Amino acid sequence: MVKKINDLRVILSYKFKIKIREMKSMIKNLFIGLMIMGIVFVFTVFQFGKMIILNSELINLYSNQIVLGISMVFILFTLIYKKTPLKWHPASMIYLSGSKFRKIFKLSLFKKIISYAVFSILIALILNNFKISFQTIQVFLSLWNLFIISIISRYFIYNKGFNIKIMGFVFIYTIVLNLQLYTNKYLSIVLILYLTYVSIYSIREALNTDFDFGKSFADMVFISRASYLARGNAIEDAQGFVRETSAGKNRKNFILKNMKLKNPLIQKNLITFSRINLTISVYIFVIFIAVIVLYKFELFEFVKTIKELGIGAPIVALHQALFINNIIDLMANQKNLLVEKSKEGLYLPYKKHEINKSFMVLGVPILLIATLMVGILFQKPIWIIGIGLLFYSIILLISLSFEKKKDSDFFRTIIYFAIFGVSYLLIK
Repeated sequence: MVKKINDLRVILSYKFKIKIREMKSMIKNLFIGLMIMGIVFVFTVFQFGKMIILNSELINLYSNQIVLGISMVFILFTLIYKKTPLKWHPASMIYLSGSKFRKIFKLSLFKKIISYAVFSILIALILNNFKISFQTIQVFLSLWNLFIISIISRYFIYNKGFNIKIMGFVFIYTIVLNLQLYTNKYLSIVLILYLTYVSIYSIREALNTDFDFGKSFADMVFISRASYLARGNAIEDAQGFVRETSAGKNRKNFILKNMKLKNPLIQKNLITFSRINLTISVYIFVIFIAVIVLYKFELFEFVKTIKELGIGAPIVALHQALFINNIIDLMANQKNLLVEKSKEGLYLPYKKHEINKSFMVLGVPILLIATLMVGILFQKPIWIIGIGLLFYSIILLISLSFEKKKDSDFFRTIIYFAIFGVSYLLIK
């Protein structure tokens, strides 16, 4: 028993020293950026705190709907977040490849459960005007169970792959968890106790399931190398690493996998996009939707103030421009990567305008959906929506026709301001 405790102490001490060393390296190489991010973070926390205090009654009124929104976000997060639930330094993995690894996994899971409990208490208090009541406890237990079942589900998906049964269980679990918020007090107690039992049972099952050690080790090597490049601010090396890793990925997206197009160039572009990580794009889209909802429905008092000051529409336009620019940038980057490969020896029996056309075929439908969504929400006539789509398409074509160079920051800035102008036209 003493030996086991000493082993655990040595491992945790080693992990702590690794974290300190990585933090020192990051501060040394990214000091200015971290300072700016810290100031922005403090300002954002202050503004959110002020907003919560001023709108506590309104938040309390819509607490159940907010819990539903958090639930939907975690369902999406469970679907797209496929990294290992347990992160460890790869140098330690060999030493941990036995019973020690199981102990570390238990410790890691325990830390997550505690942090989720603190987070759930904080949200429950905010949603219930910082008052202790049955509803506060009910929301706390609901969110805590939701977070636990999310991490456990990601653990099973990581080991067994995407499983429709697991996702069906998560979906049904989330529905029941939200429905009990609307039932009477005694029935909700029974339901929440049952859901808590299911969460505990899921934890036991996860602890007794064999961990995919080989896959975890490969992922840990990838995460460690990516973190090292990020801390060192080695942009060119990081870009090369991303391309190298993306090229080695299998085409796993089941939607793109079953899409068969006659044009081999468009098919090749689909395969390329199925390999890249679109997590950042998803986050940008979610933030964009959140900004539109806040602006249109005026859920909080500060939104009305922003509108009265006349800066509401520019803020929404900025977020829409960021989303559209991200789409166009993805298309342009993939096109430039294809051209670079052709210069290095990849044979492409297509002319430059045919390559651009193939990316237009992929990009324009996405721009159409985004333009229609914004135009309909802001009740714009069809001819304004058509002009917006036309300008977006022209900007996409210009971006695809431009040979990307290291000194292209000015061109990218001009493109972004052009996108912002079109976005403002659709919103104003």
